[in-house]
Amino acid sequence: MSRRVLLSAALLLALFFGGVRPAFAAETDKEKRRQAILERMEVLRKKTEEAKAQQQIQIDKIDAGSRTNRIESIKLFERVVSTTQKDDPRRADALFQLGSLYYEEERETFIVAQEAFEKLFHRWEKAGSAGNPPMAPVPGNPKAIDAYQRLILDFPVYSKRDVALYKLGNIATALGDFEVAFESFSEIVKKYPQSENVPFSQLRIGEYYYIKRDHLSALKAYEAVGMKSGADNYLLSLYRIASC
Repeated sequence: MSRRVLLSAALLLALFFGGVRPAFAAETDKEKRRQAILERMEVLRKKTEEAKAQQQIQIDKIDAGSRTNRIESIKLFERVVSTTQKDDPRRADALFQLGSLYYEEERETFIVAQEAFEKLFHRWEKAGSAGNPPMAPVPGNPKAIDAYQRLILDFPVYSKRDVALYKLGNIATALGDFEVAFESFSEIVKKYPQSENVPFSQLRIGEYYYIKRDHLSALKAYEAVGMKSGADNYLLSLYRIASC
C-alpha cells in the first residue's frame, strides 16, 4: 500500500472520529444540564412542600391560640359583667363583646360535635345499622342570644345597640326563630333609621312578611331596601317586588 493511500486513510479516520467526539460531548453536556435542571426542580419542590408544611403548622398554632385567647377573653368579660352595676357602661361593652365571643365558641363547638356525629353515623352504618343511631347535635347559640338580649334590655341608649339588634336578628334567623328576628330588625328600622344595617333589616322584614303572605307589607319593606344592602340583596328585593 502506497504512502499516499495510508495518509488518505489516516486523514479520513481523523475526520470521522474528530466529528464524532464533539457531537458525543455535546449530547453528554446536554444530558448533564437536563439532570441538573431536574435536580434543582426537585430541590425546589421539596422546599415548597416544607414551606407549606410550616405554614400549616403556623395556621394550626394561630387557630389554637385564637381559641385560647377567646376563652380567656370570655372569662375576663364575664368577670366584668358579674362585678359591675347594672347600668355601668363597662358592663354594656362586656355584654357586647361576650355576644360575639359566645357565638364563635358555640359555632365551633357545634362544628366539632357535627364532625364527631358524622364519624359515629358512618361507623353505625358500616356495622349494619344495628341498634339506635347516634344522636345528631342540635345547633344553638343560647349564650350569645342571652348576652345580646341582656344588653338590648338593660342599655336602651347604648351606642352599639343597633349592631346588637342586627346580630341577634341574624342569629335568630339562622336558628329559624323568625319572630325574634322580625322584632330585632323592626326595632332597627324604627329606632335607628340612620344605621347602616337598615337596608338589610328591611330585606329581612320583607322576607318575614313574604312568608306570611302579607304581600302589601312585604312590598313596602322590599321597596325600602335599595342598593346599600348590596347588589345580591337588592336584586333579591327586586325579584320579590315582582312576585308580590
